[in-house]
Amino acid sequence: MEDDKDAFTPKAGLTYEFSPGLAVYANYSRSFKPQWFSTDATGSAVDPEEGENWEAGIKYNLLEGRVTGLLSVYQLTRENVATSNLATPDLFDATVSGEQRSRGFEFETAAELAPGLTLSAAYSYIDAEVTKDNDIPVGTPLQGVPEHSVNAWLKYTVQDGPLKASAWAWAAATTAASPATRTTRLTSPATASWTPPSTTSAMTSVCRLTSTTCSTSGTS
Repeated sequence: MEDDKDAFTPKAGLTYEFSPGLAVYANYSRSFKPQWFSTDATGSAVDPEEGENWEAGIKYNLLEGRVTGLLSVYQLTRENVATSNLATPDLFDATVSGEQRSRGFEFETAAELAPGLTLSAAYSYIDAEVTKDNDIPVGTPLQGVPEHSVNAWLKYTVQDGPLKASAWAWAAATTAASPATRTTRLTSPATASWTPPSTTSAMTSVCRLTSTTCSTSGTS
Protein backbone atom coordinates (compact mmCIF):
# COMPACT_ATOMS: atom_id res chain seq x y z
CA MET A 1 0.00 0.00 0.00
CA GLU A 2 1.26 3.46 -0.83
CA ASP A 3 2.37 5.67 2.05
CA ASP A 4 1.25 8.83 0.25
CA LYS A 5 -2.04 10.14 1.68
CA ASP A 6 -2.97 13.19 -0.36
CA ALA A 7 -5.34 13.98 -3.19
CA PHE A 8 -6.84 16.83 -5.19
CA THR A 9 -10.46 17.49 -4.09
CA PRO A 10 -12.19 19.99 -6.40
CA LYS A 11 -15.36 21.86 -5.49
CA ALA A 12 -17.56 23.87 -7.84
CA GLY A 13 -20.93 25.56 -7.61
CA LEU A 14 -23.23 27.67 -9.73
CA THR A 15 -26.32 29.70 -8.81
CA TYR A 16 -28.58 31.49 -11.27
CA GLU A 17 -31.50 33.74 -10.22
CA PHE A 18 -33.92 33.46 -13.14
CA SER A 19 -36.67 35.46 -11.42
CA PRO A 20 -36.80 37.69 -8.33
CA GLY A 21 -36.77 35.35 -5.33
CA LEU A 22 -36.25 32.20 -7.43
CA ALA A 23 -32.86 30.67 -8.19
CA VAL A 24 -31.52 27.36 -9.42
CA TYR A 25 -28.19 26.00 -8.26
CA ALA A 26 -25.82 23.08 -8.80
CA ASN A 27 -22.84 21.89 -6.76
CA TYR A 28 -20.12 19.30 -7.36
CA SER A 29 -17.40 18.20 -4.99
CA ARG A 30 -14.98 15.38 -4.29
CA SER A 31 -13.79 14.34 -0.84
CA PHE A 32 -10.74 12.51 0.49
CA LYS A 33 -10.34 11.32 4.06
CA PRO A 34 -7.30 9.36 5.28
CA GLN A 35 -8.36 6.65 7.72
CA TRP A 36 -5.31 6.68 9.97
CA PHE A 37 -7.03 4.99 12.90
CA SER A 38 -8.44 2.12 10.85
CA THR A 39 -5.72 -0.49 10.34
CA ASP A 40 -5.68 -3.84 8.59
CA ALA A 41 -4.31 -7.16 9.87
CA THR A 42 -0.74 -6.01 9.15
CA GLY A 43 -1.12 -2.86 11.24
CA SER A 44 -1.12 -0.53 8.23
CA ALA A 45 -3.77 2.12 7.69
CA VAL A 46 -6.42 1.10 5.18
CA ASP A 47 -6.84 3.04 1.96
CA PRO A 48 -8.29 6.57 2.33
CA GLU A 49 -12.01 7.04 1.85
CA GLU A 50 -12.94 8.96 -1.28
CA GLY A 51 -16.26 10.49 -2.27
CA GLU A 52 -18.05 12.27 -5.08
CA ASN A 53 -21.12 14.45 -4.49
CA TRP A 54 -23.59 16.01 -6.92
CA GLU A 55 -26.41 18.30 -5.84
CA ALA A 56 -28.86 20.49 -7.73
CA GLY A 57 -32.06 22.26 -6.86
CA ILE A 58 -34.09 25.41 -6.62
CA LYS A 59 -34.18 28.02 -3.84
CA TYR A 60 -36.98 30.49 -3.19
CA ASN A 61 -37.34 33.67 -1.14
CA LEU A 62 -40.86 35.04 -1.50
CA LEU A 63 -43.16 37.63 0.04
CA GLU A 64 -40.29 39.87 1.10
CA GLY A 65 -38.51 37.01 2.85
CA ARG A 66 -41.52 35.73 4.79
CA VAL A 67 -41.47 32.41 2.89
CA THR A 68 -38.14 30.73 2.12
CA GLY A 69 -36.95 27.25 1.27
CA LEU A 70 -35.33 24.91 -1.20
CA LEU A 71 -35.91 21.69 -3.10
CA SER A 72 -32.84 19.66 -4.01
CA VAL A 73 -31.75 16.32 -5.43
CA TYR A 74 -28.37 14.74 -4.74
CA GLN A 75 -26.14 11.74 -5.09
CA LEU A 76 -23.13 10.86 -2.95
CA THR A 77 -20.79 7.99 -3.79
CA ARG A 78 -18.31 6.82 -1.15
CA GLU A 79 -15.45 4.42 -1.85
CA ASN A 80 -13.09 2.57 0.51
CA VAL A 81 -15.35 2.96 3.55
CA ALA A 82 -13.61 1.37 6.57
CA THR A 83 -15.52 -1.42 8.33
CA SER A 84 -14.66 -4.20 10.77
CA ASN A 85 -12.86 -7.15 9.21
CA LEU A 86 -14.82 -10.19 10.36
CA ALA A 87 -12.34 -12.56 8.67
CA THR A 88 -9.68 -12.01 11.35
CA PRO A 89 -9.87 -12.77 15.10
CA ASP A 90 -8.75 -9.24 16.04
CA LEU A 91 -11.80 -7.07 16.67
CA PHE A 92 -9.81 -3.94 15.74
CA ASP A 93 -8.77 -5.13 12.28
CA ALA A 94 -10.45 -3.09 9.55
CA THR A 95 -11.08 -3.49 5.87
CA VAL A 96 -12.68 -1.33 3.19
CA SER A 97 -16.20 -2.16 2.02
CA GLY A 98 -15.94 -1.22 -1.63
CA GLU A 99 -18.52 1.38 -2.66
CA GLN A 100 -21.66 2.89 -1.13
CA ARG A 101 -24.16 5.22 -2.79
CA SER A 102 -26.71 7.59 -1.28
CA ARG A 103 -29.19 9.43 -3.48
CA GLY A 104 -32.45 11.22 -2.85
CA PHE A 105 -34.10 14.59 -2.45
CA GLU A 106 -34.74 17.15 0.28
CA PHE A 107 -37.41 19.79 0.77
CA GLU A 108 -37.09 22.55 3.37
CA THR A 109 -39.37 25.51 3.92
CA ALA A 110 -40.00 28.23 6.49
CA ALA A 111 -42.87 30.70 6.73
CA GLU A 112 -43.47 33.70 8.98
CA LEU A 113 -47.09 33.16 10.01
CA ALA A 114 -47.27 36.33 12.12
CA PRO A 115 -44.78 38.81 13.59
CA GLY A 116 -42.37 36.68 15.60
CA LEU A 117 -44.08 33.37 14.75
CA THR A 118 -42.24 31.09 12.32
CA LEU A 119 -43.16 27.61 11.12
CA SER A 120 -40.41 25.48 9.57
CA ALA A 121 -40.55 21.99 8.10
CA ALA A 122 -38.25 19.62 6.26
CA TYR A 123 -38.59 16.27 4.50
CA SER A 124 -35.87 14.08 3.06
CA TYR A 125 -35.79 10.81 1.17
CA ILE A 126 -32.55 8.80 1.02
CA ASP A 127 -31.90 5.64 -0.99
CA ALA A 128 -28.62 4.43 0.53
CA GLU A 129 -27.16 1.08 -0.45
CA VAL A 130 -24.03 -0.93 -1.12
CA THR A 131 -23.12 -0.79 -4.81
CA LYS A 132 -19.82 -2.71 -4.81
CA ASP A 133 -18.37 -5.10 -2.24
CA ASN A 134 -16.48 -8.37 -1.95
CA ASP A 135 -18.67 -9.74 0.86
CA ILE A 136 -21.85 -7.68 1.28
CA PRO A 137 -24.50 -8.28 -1.42
CA VAL A 138 -24.97 -5.39 -3.83
CA GLY A 139 -28.18 -3.54 -3.04
CA THR A 140 -27.97 -4.07 0.73
CA PRO A 141 -29.39 -0.95 2.46
CA LEU A 142 -26.93 0.94 4.66
CA GLN A 143 -27.67 0.41 8.33
CA GLY A 144 -28.68 3.43 10.39
CA VAL A 145 -29.76 5.55 7.41
CA PRO A 146 -33.50 6.38 7.52
CA GLU A 147 -35.25 6.21 4.17
CA HIS A 148 -37.71 8.95 5.14
CA SER A 149 -37.19 11.78 7.61
CA VAL A 150 -39.62 14.54 8.59
CA ASN A 151 -38.87 17.46 10.91
CA ALA A 152 -41.12 20.33 11.94
CA TRP A 153 -40.76 23.13 14.42
CA LEU A 154 -42.65 26.21 15.50
CA LYS A 155 -40.87 29.19 17.02
CA TYR A 156 -42.23 32.34 18.59
CA THR A 157 -40.04 35.31 19.48
CA VAL A 158 -41.51 37.85 21.91
CA GLN A 159 -41.76 41.20 20.13
CA ASP A 160 -41.96 43.64 23.07
CA GLY A 161 -42.16 43.92 26.85
CA PRO A 162 -39.67 42.73 29.48
CA LEU A 163 -39.22 39.38 27.66
CA LYS A 164 -38.56 40.99 24.28
CA ALA A 165 -36.27 38.87 22.05
CA SER A 166 -36.82 35.75 24.13
CA ALA A 167 -38.13 32.77 22.17
CA TRP A 168 -40.24 29.67 22.65
CA ALA A 169 -39.83 26.73 20.28
CA TRP A 170 -41.64 23.43 19.72
CA ALA A 171 -40.15 20.66 17.58
CA ALA A 172 -41.00 17.14 16.47
CA ALA A 173 -39.31 14.60 14.20
CA THR A 174 -40.04 11.20 12.74
CA THR A 175 -38.01 8.79 10.61
CA ALA A 176 -38.93 5.61 8.75
CA ALA A 177 -36.41 3.07 7.50
CA SER A 178 -36.55 0.72 4.54
CA PRO A 179 -38.33 -2.60 5.19
CA ALA A 180 -35.05 -4.33 4.36
CA THR A 181 -33.48 -2.89 7.50
CA ARG A 182 -36.27 -4.41 9.63
CA THR A 183 -36.79 -1.07 11.31
CA THR A 184 -40.22 0.48 10.85
CA ARG A 185 -40.43 3.92 12.41
CA LEU A 186 -38.86 6.09 15.06
CA THR A 187 -40.80 9.11 16.23
CA SER A 188 -39.16 11.61 18.54
CA PRO A 189 -41.45 13.08 21.19
CA ALA A 190 -42.40 16.70 20.78
CA THR A 191 -40.07 18.99 22.69
CA ALA A 192 -40.33 22.58 23.82
CA SER A 193 -37.58 25.02 24.73
CA TRP A 194 -37.22 28.61 25.88
CA THR A 195 -34.42 30.99 24.97
CA PRO A 196 -33.78 33.96 27.29
CA PRO A 197 -33.54 37.47 25.80
CA SER A 198 -29.75 37.57 26.11
CA THR A 199 -29.22 34.88 23.47
CA THR A 200 -30.60 33.95 20.09
CA SER A 201 -31.53 30.52 18.87
CA ALA A 202 -32.39 28.85 15.60
CA MET A 203 -33.80 25.40 15.07
CA THR A 204 -31.83 23.50 12.45
CA SER A 205 -32.68 20.33 10.54
CA VAL A 206 -29.59 18.23 9.98
CA CYS A 207 -29.50 15.27 7.57
CA ARG A 208 -26.14 15.31 5.90
CA LEU A 209 -25.34 12.94 3.19
CA THR A 210 -22.07 11.99 4.78
CA SER A 211 -23.79 11.13 8.06
CA THR A 212 -25.75 8.05 9.03
CA THR A 213 -28.24 9.88 11.21
CA CYS A 214 -30.78 12.63 10.93
CA SER A 215 -31.71 14.87 13.82
CA THR A 216 -33.26 18.17 14.82
CA SER A 217 -31.24 20.42 17.10
CA GLY A 218 -31.01 23.97 18.38
CA THR A 219 -27.95 26.10 17.81
CA SER A 220 -27.03 29.30 19.55
